[in-house]
Amino acid sequence: EVTNVFIYAEEADKIKRAVEEYGVPEDAVKKMMKDTDKARANYYAYHTGRKWGEHVNYHLAMDSGYLEIEDIVDIIIKYSDLKLDRLASFNW
Repeated sequence: EVTNVFIYAEEADKIKRAVEEYGVPEDAVKKMMKDTDKARANYYAYHTGRKWGEHVNYHLAMDSGYLEIEDIVDIIIKYSDLKLDRLASFNW
């Protein structure tokens, strides 16, 4: 069973992470984010026929501005485990 996850953040949080963790020059961050988001949206729309980022397309969505990446991973694993347990309990 697939679990669709969308991870997002406020612009200020994305800029901070790009500069501090990924070493993107501060003057290039906004253009890079815009180009990357456009490419992601186009890719998603092409392959799914849906709009990237709309909550109805995901089982789980999280704002990474409030969480560390390791915490996000833990939440996704826990969610997936619970979902699989729930699916296993159904009598198909």
